[in-house]
Amino acid sequence: MRVWASAFLGALLAGLVGLASAQDAPSFPFCQCVRSASTSRYEVVDAPAVSLKAGYWCVQLSVKEQCDKPKNPCCNADLHKIELLAQDGCVGSRMTASYGYSAASLVEVPSVPTWETPDAAPEGAAVLKVVRLGLNTSSADGIYICFKALSGNCKKAEQVCLPGATGQCQLSLFNSDSSCWALPAPRL
Repeated sequence: MRVWASAFLGALLAGLVGLASAQDAPSFPFCQCVRSASTSRYEVVDAPAVSLKAGYWCVQLSVKEQCDKPKNPCCNADLHKIELLAQDGCVGSRMTASYGYSAASLVEVPSVPTWETPDAAPEGAAVLKVVRLGLNTSSADGIYICFKALSGNCKKAEQVCLPGATGQCQLSLFNSDSSCWALPAPRL
């Protein structure tokens, strides 16, 4: 098991919920959105980050059978976008994103990952976004979302990720119209 993979997912899992502090306020994601894991069925699998193929770093998603608030429409929301809090020094690095259930089934996401430096982001922070995932609660279960750098110095998870207030990576998930925002609950 690679140290960076274990460190990345451990950091990701530990830092997924509400890590705002005086040092990094406003908190990630930098949007006006409801921040609740109780209305989402999506979560990150409690396993080390993996490299399904050489040069890729991946996280795996799972879908809970039901969410804590089953009558909320977000419980059955699609999965359109993933945002990762990143180092602003990575902005401009060309990245590709793929998804699949195994190395053999990986296909490129229909859109190219993009970088953004939101006005509300703290100094040194940027956001890596992947949109048009086209997933739902059936198709997202067990899927790997993988990233690969095509250019630049940010080739590994620990080079891309900007740790939050607790030193952990942060990831957020959105549905198609961004009305449902999920921050999968950490598993420690």
